[in-house]
Amino acid sequence: MVRILYMNPSKCFSRKNNKNYTREEATRMLDNTLEELGVNYGRQYDLIKGVLTSGKKNLIK
Repeated sequence: MVRILYMNPSKCFSRKNNKNYTREEATRMLDNTLEELGVNYGRQYDLIKGVLTSGKKNLIK
């Protein structure tokens, strides 16, 4: 999916006046969006891992 988005990033985002961003602007926006997504996935992973670890400790007792 990411490869497809990077093939034509200016079509991924549009302004309120229905004009597209330039390729450089859209690439920067795509980079930022994907970085935020990665951070959020990392946080979710840590939370789930913590819940599973806590659940195992409760089962052992």
